[in-house]
Amino acid sequence: MGEASNKAKHVVLTEEMRAGMLGDNPFIPAYDFLFAMVESIYTASGGIDHQLIGIDFQDGKPTGINVVAIRRIEDVPRLREQMLQRWPLVAHVFEAWVAPDTSASPSKHPERFDVVSIMLNTSDILASAPCRVDPVRRTIERAELIFPDRVGGRLGRELPTRH
Repeated sequence: MGEASNKAKHVVLTEEMRAGMLGDNPFIPAYDFLFAMVESIYTASGGIDHQLIGIDFQDGKPTGINVVAIRRIEDVPRLREQMLQRWPLVAHVFEAWVAPDTSASPSKHPERFDVVSIMLNTSDILASAPCRVDPVRRTIERAELIFPDRVGGRLGRELPTRH
């Protein structure tokens, strides 16, 4: 019975609803909001669980979160798409290795380092920040948030608008 009433309350966001919630530039406030949370968890525990986080927004400001723990990495695309129907912005947070060059894959590179990756997804764009961590000292560095100012195709060609 509770499940049926929960489904009835579930509203699929339209692009107009999403735009009204997110405002002009939701990425910086979302990153500020999430980095503080991730930093607190990482420094307290020395790690961060693989998770998707639906972020509630009102007038361009994050107001709350909804965390989904990831058990199987192959479920991420489907879960992210489902979550984007309900939340205007979905973060993907996980630990990873990064290599300073492409001479070997990060998992095999002798100079690899650990990061917590924070990826911010809306329905049409993604921003990311690979935050370097020191697992021994349990510290995390705030990385620069990298996001495109527009979406383009290969070699910078404009992409047609999808409907």
